[in-house]
Amino acid sequence: VRFTGYVRDQDLLRELYCGCFAYLHGHEFGGTNPALLKALGFGACILALDTPFSQEVLNRGRHGVYFEKDPQSLADVVDELERSPGDAEQMRSRARDRITERYTWERVVDEYEVLFSRLVHGS
Repeated sequence: VRFTGYVRDQDLLRELYCGCFAYLHGHEFGGTNPALLKALGFGACILALDTPFSQEVLNRGRHGVYFEKDPQSLADVVDELERSPGDAEQMRSRARDRITERYTWERVVDEYEVLFSRLVHGS
């Protein structure tokens, strides 16, 4: 386990995401977290705190594994993943799919156009 602190160097950050066994996402509040999207985009296996935001981004578990806000829960998830390295590899191979199906600029723009149209036209 490496606790790197804040990493500003984007090349190093990419290498960390791409080379990690798993990315642990412990954010509890907020919304769609850019770090979680980056981890998916770089093909990381995601272990995320079970929050509504993580559930949405990770497509209800298809693109990541959840743990509760409890050290034993996280330990259990890590142990299970270590016992089943094929599962981690499958998550890595599907990670980028989630970005391309849900989080492209084209899709974001399209959704904003629909929202603004509804606001303007009252539908």
